[in-house]
Amino acid sequence: MNSILTLLALILALSIAACDRSGDDIDNAARDKTTQTETALPQFVVQDLEGANINSAQFQGKVLIIDFWATWCGPCLTEIPAYNALNKKYADQNFHLLGIALSSGDAATLKPFAQKHNMEYPVYVGSQDAAAAFGNIAVMPTTFVLDQNGAIVKAIKGAGPGKIEQLDALIAKLLKTEVM
Repeated sequence: MNSILTLLALILALSIAACDRSGDDIDNAARDKTTQTETALPQFVVQDLEGANINSAQFQGKVLIIDFWATWCGPCLTEIPAYNALNKKYADQNFHLLGIALSSGDAATLKPFAQKHNMEYPVYVGSQDAAAAFGNIAVMPTTFVLDQNGAIVKAIKGAGPGKIEQLDALIAKLLKTEVM
């Protein structure tokens, strides 16, 4: 009985660690893989919910929010209404929000999930290759802000107070910045 309780406690601890509410900036080790001095958009391919492959080059020249999330991550789901609002606020500007689901099934699984949860921004099926383009993703959610040059200017792991406001302010600032 003790070994079962120990195993359950370990599983719970690992689940909590994988789905973070902290909203902290990403650690330096992960940032080193995608430095702020990079000027090229990380190259990746994801699948849209209709099953078409989407190449990151399609987003070149835009301010991007790339949110890596999962269907099983509670904090990820709590951010959906705020991401809907950001997407709507900047819809007519040089901005794109990508919700990239990891470890959450294929397009056929994600499409009804996105509809059920009223996800009004584009949702994509991610892959390990997409996660690797951003230095791998250890915490859900992990959110990146990229400028029009494709440089990662901010990376935030977890969900927490002030995160959406911080993203909103950064998007507004980047949209006013000239492309180099």
